[in-house]
Amino acid sequence: MDVFLIPVGQDAYRLYSELPAVRQPLLDELPAPGRLGRVAQRVRGVIASLDHETEPDPDHPDGWRERLRRRIARRVGEQRLLWRLRGEEAATIVCPDDCPAALAVELVRAELKRDGDRHRVWLVVDALAFLASGLLMLLPGPNVVAYYFAFSLAGHYLSLRGARQGRQRVRWSVRPDASLTDLRRAMGLPGAERDRRVHEIARRLNLPHLPGFFARAALRSA
Repeated sequence: MDVFLIPVGQDAYRLYSELPAVRQPLLDELPAPGRLGRVAQRVRGVIASLDHETEPDPDHPDGWRERLRRRIARRVGEQRLLWRLRGEEAATIVCPDDCPAALAVELVRAELKRDGDRHRVWLVVDALAFLASGLLMLLPGPNVVAYYFAFSLAGHYLSLRGARQGRQRVRWSVRPDASLTDLRRAMGLPGAERDRRVHEIARRLNLPHLPGFFARAALRSA
């Protein structure tokens, strides 16, 4: 498994990977009977349909359901790396070629700690929200709010486990790549030239969704 250490600022990095379908079905470690089982089955179906969808589909109407679908799809893309790490024992860090190997491993573990701490907090928040959403079962129609918080709760749970696995058990090797150094240099270019350069680097690395991720991550780090 390759994990890319993407520069999104002068001294800021984010972890990124484009992966195949999640190896283990979502919520496979949670009990299946009863209401939780029905919600889990529904969430599995949502994940299966969205697993590779990380960018908006312009052919779909922009209603609230479609906006919610795109929001979930983006979160699937962002958390898929941590979900996959749950089952990994060894992985490769692909980093800028001016980044020493020891520093690359340190940066990855620091990012995993940051991610783990964040998902731990949101796990508690979404657990409380999911329980509160049960009150909406009194209303007619599907409980969309409960399904959303069920997805979010499961995602944070699996992300937390993946972050812990990556920090404590995964054996990391390092592969420098000059393309990621070029990506850092591209941040100083004018808008149109920067976008062209980022797309060129994404093609070189065979990471078709990298431009969208890079734009969002660089904006957050600004």
